[in-house]
This record gives sequence, structure tokens and C-alpha cells, in this order.
Amino acid sequence: SNRPMIVATGIGQVRGKVQDGLDWIAARAEWSPAMQLDQLRSPAEVYQLKGAPPGVGYYYPWAWLDERAGTIRARMFAPGLGIVEGQASGAAVVRLAAELDRDITVRQGRDSILQTHHDSGGFIWLGGHCSIETD
Repeated sequence: SNRPMIVATGIGQVRGKVQDGLDWIAARAEWSPAMQLDQLRSPAEVYQLKGAPPGVGYYYPWAWLDERAGTIRARMFAPGLGIVEGQASGAAVVRLAAELDRDITVRQGRDSILQTHHDSGGFIWLGGHCSIETD
């Protein structure tokens, strides 16, 4: 199914849809906060990080799992928001998809998978699923 909707967010109302069991929103990279995107050599390097470099408020390290397929392993450290590590950072995924100028699938956090699709109107559609952690 492809059911269009309007979604209320922190930046106002955005277009959304439900497609193939996933919720999607249409976003633009400039809506995301400024952040340091850092391509590392391997997913293992991404995994080994303990946090953002000193003085960096939003840090998104990433590495290709499979460049040809557009699959990435990434993490989000946001000490500027008081977040040790984000499990599914849509704003960062949209910004990275815009920087790479291609559709990507990002594995982030424990079990989160986020996907992007560029449309002809300059929007990046973001969809996926994430793990929810409770204490």
C-alpha cells in the first residue's frame, strides 16, 4: 500500500507515506543540524568508537558495508543534545544521502535500518525501522 499523509515534526509538517510496511517522510538535508560526517575505512572502525571527538556536538562516523549496494554502517554521537549515542538518526542519514548524492541503506545502533530515496523534487524520502531500548 502507499497511503499519503502529513506528519507533524519538530520542523513543522512534512509529507509522509506508508509503503511496504514502512513509514516514510520527505525531508531536505538543510533541515538537519550541522554535523561532522566522517567516513572511516571499515565498519570495524565505526564500531570501535567510544564517542564524538572533543568539542564536536554532532558526530556521524560511517563506513561502507557494500558500496556497490549502497549499504553503510554508521553511528550517531550527539553530546550537543545530551545524547550519548542515537539508535536511529534520520537527520544524519538524510544529510549523508545528500552528501553522497545517492540512495543508501544505513545500519545504525543495535537493529535500526534506515533507507533513503531521492525524488525528482529535491526531497529525500527516509524510511525504515529502529530498535527501541527501554531501561
